[in-house]
Amino acid sequence: MEKKAGGREAALKLFTAAAQKDPLDYKTWLAWAVFERRCERWAQAEQAFQRAADLAPYNYTIW
Repeated sequence: MEKKAGGREAALKLFTAAAQKDPLDYKTWLAWAVFERRCERWAQAEQAFQRAADLAPYNYTIW
């Protein structure tokens, strides 16, 4: 995503826009969490994983 978007900052803007457009889409939050984990932004990753888990508590890929 970062490569296609033009870097980490551009990817972050896209994740923010996607989450604002549809805050109940757990897939957005899961992808955002993985992105934050890859960037070693642990607190942000934890928050995004928690949001995904809250939205789809029975989805095994989140856990």
